[in-house]
Amino acid sequence: MSSVETETVRLTKVRKVFPHPQIPGDGRPRLRRQTDHAKDTVALRKVTLSFHAGQGTALLGLPEAGRSTLLHLITGVFRPDRGHVLVRGRVSGLIASGAGFTGDWTLRQNVEASSILLGEPRNRARAQVETILDFVGMGDRADDRLRELGPAETKKLAYATALHTQPDIFLSDDELVVGGSELREASLAMLAQVPTSGRTLVVTSNSAKLLPELCTRGVVMNAGVVDFDGGLQEALARYRELRDEHRSHHSPNEDDDDDEPDRPGPDDAPA
Repeated sequence: MSSVETETVRLTKVRKVFPHPQIPGDGRPRLRRQTDHAKDTVALRKVTLSFHAGQGTALLGLPEAGRSTLLHLITGVFRPDRGHVLVRGRVSGLIASGAGFTGDWTLRQNVEASSILLGEPRNRARAQVETILDFVGMGDRADDRLRELGPAETKKLAYATALHTQPDIFLSDDELVVGGSELREASLAMLAQVPTSGRTLVVTSNSAKLLPELCTRGVVMNAGVVDFDGGLQEALARYRELRDEHRSHHSPNEDDDDDEPDRPGPDDAPA
């Protein structure tokens, strides 16, 4: 059996609902009323999907499509209200990148700690610190405190740390590439190695420019259901149809950005 036929993730008739906040005007919690259910956010509705080793899959969709919720179910951050989620292998990637970062620690300490939190064995986490720092051009700043970095530099460091992990299933719910052109090209090359090395890659992005370098399959999510599942180019075409239909009913400033994923929480569920 080839690696692309090996199922690593399976979601079966998954439903996820985020209850409407139960906080009245005086700030005291109260029991839910029958009418409260009408205000709940249904993020996923009977979603059945599978992902395979050696395959790159793009999750496309407008805001509130349910893409971020789906990834967070795979990581185990959320649990389904109905249905089942089966995961075979270690999951990590560009989700909550920067986990474990502490301002008073050195860059070296932060990279090692974050790598361990992302599931890397301690010896590998320690061994790849210099590689990660060199990757983002910070090799000579290993002993600087994290608080000395600007927000953009911190983001690059967190991104590079997550990118250098080696999970069986790599998920991305963040920007696919960051930094200048050289770093962007190197980052894309590393992401492209995930499916070619026999692992599973799943990304939330609508970018027609970047996705062909990473994915052969596209899944279009729409209002919590799978609208399309097939080849990437066909999925991009279907996404553009949904986007144009959305734009015809909304003002331009409400459109989603084709290069940005939807976010967990505000898009899929009430804050």
